[in-house]
Amino acid sequence: MVLPLVDTLFTGDSLAARGATYYDAGGTAQPGTATWSSSAPGVATVNAATGAIHAVGAGSAVITATIKGTAGQGLVIVTAPLSLTLLLDTIVLLPQDSLVVPAVVRRQGGSPPAPWFSTATAGVFSIDSATGKVVGISTSAALPFTVHADSLSVTGSVQVLSPIDTTGGKGGYTVFGSVTADRRATARAENYTRTGGASTFRLALKVAVGNVTVESVNLTALTPVSAPDSIPLDSLSASEAQSTTFICQPARSVGLWTLNTTNATILGVSRPGGWIVIRKIKAVTGGSVISGSFYFVAQRADYYNDPSGQLAVRGNFVAPLITNPTTCH
Repeated sequence: MVLPLVDTLFTGDSLAARGATYYDAGGTAQPGTATWSSSAPGVATVNAATGAIHAVGAGSAVITATIKGTAGQGLVIVTAPLSLTLLLDTIVLLPQDSLVVPAVVRRQGGSPPAPWFSTATAGVFSIDSATGKVVGISTSAALPFTVHADSLSVTGSVQVLSPIDTTGGKGGYTVFGSVTADRRATARAENYTRTGGASTFRLALKVAVGNVTVESVNLTALTPVSAPDSIPLDSLSASEAQSTTFICQPARSVGLWTLNTTNATILGVSRPGGWIVIRKIKAVTGGSVISGSFYFVAQRADYYNDPSGQLAVRGNFVAPLITNPTTCH
C-alpha cells in the first residue's frame, strides 16, 4: 500500500518518498524494500531506489512501489505555476434557471488573477463576464462557454432543456482527487415511500456503456421534494451504502459515488458538509421536472481511513421527478 493516495505539486517541486508497506495474505505488515516507478516521467519522475519525486510538467502520474512482486500505487497531480481549473464544465439548465460556474485559479507564490467568462452564443444562454453566472434562455443543444485567467482558458458547455413529460433527464458532474472524472449522465428523481411509510427523495445520475451502468451518483434526502429547497448531506458508511435496508429506510440524507471497473467496484461515501440544492420545479405530464446542483466530499471505501482517499464530487441536473407509490422493500 502506498500512502498518501494522492499528492498535488507545482511544476519544479519535489517530494520525499511516499510511504510503502507490504502486507502478506493474512494482512500483516512485512519488511521489504520498494522499487519505484512513474507512469509519466514527463509529468513526475521518481528515483527508483529512494522513491523521491520531482514534478516536471503539468498533468498526472501514477507512482508505483513494488515490494516482493506486489505493486501499490499513488497518484501525483502536477500543476503549472499558474493554473485554471473548471470545477464543473457540463451545465444543464431549465429556461430562466441559473447557476454560477465554479472555477479556481492558482498561482505559485502569489495572488492569482480573477477569472472572467465569455461565450459566442446569443439568445440561448447568457453568462456574466465577471461572476460567471449563467442564465438559461431558450432550449438548445450543448453550446460552449470559456473561462479565462491571464493567458489561460478552458471551455465548458451549457445545455438548456424544456421537458414536457417525465422522460429523459440530463446532468453532469466532476470528480477530483485520486480519481478524476468529468461526466455527462442521465438524471432521474423520485419521491418514494420508505419502509415505515414516510416519503423520501432519491436522485440518480448514471453513466452507461451500452446497457451497463459504469459510474453513478446517488443522492438521498429524508424529505420529499415538492418545491425549491436546500438539503444538507450527512455521512454514509460503506456497509450502509451496500445495504438494501438503508436504501429502503435511510437514517440520514446522504450521497454515494460508485465506479464499476473490470476488477472491482469502488465506492465513495459522503461526509458531512455536502448539499443538494433544488433551484426550480415545474409540472409536466406524468409528474414534475426539477433542476438543481449538488456537492459532497466522498471518502473512498477502499481507503476509508486515509484523508487522501477523499473525492470532491460536484454536479448539476435537470431531472424528471415522479412519485413512486410502491413501498420500498
